[in-house]
Amino acid sequence: MTIVKRKDGREFQETCPCYEDREDRLSPRPFREDIEAALDCVADVAARAEAEGASLLCFPEGFLQGYLTDETPARRNALDLTLPAFKAVLNRFPKTGAMMVMGLIEAKEGRLFNTAIVVNHGALIGYRKVHLLRSEQIFDAGSDSHVFEIFEYASELTFAATRTFPRRRGR
Repeated sequence: MTIVKRKDGREFQETCPCYEDREDRLSPRPFREDIEAALDCVADVAARAEAEGASLLCFPEGFLQGYLTDETPARRNALDLTLPAFKAVLNRFPKTGAMMVMGLIEAKEGRLFNTAIVVNHGALIGYRKVHLLRSEQIFDAGSDSHVFEIFEYASELTFAATRTFPRRRGR
């Protein structure tokens, strides 16, 4: 299921190929170590969302490479956001249509980060997860947040777990 917001503020939900029915619930299809399949899914969902007039499209944490918490596969699939390999990935995102939020594994100077990106018409904002879970020990914690504008409102990009930490709430 993908939840998208239209410019008029209404939401709609749609089952898409990025999700599968498992144990009586829809779960993100794990694109474990298959960036090409994840990007194909993004293109499909983005095209449908644009046809519906969506302005925001959100994909789950770790979506691009899969939610990898073992170091070897995470390092093998991590992307440095400043290198040409990531620029090629970014070029696969639609240049028109909805703003997209997506989770991925980032590599920077030998360190791994659980990162969410916002892509808006080819422009990129990144946020590294600050509050890591015990299962995420392979990642280094981020140290900052980013604010972006959508629907004429300022929004802060965070991960779900961040909301449970009192220091972050109300910022």
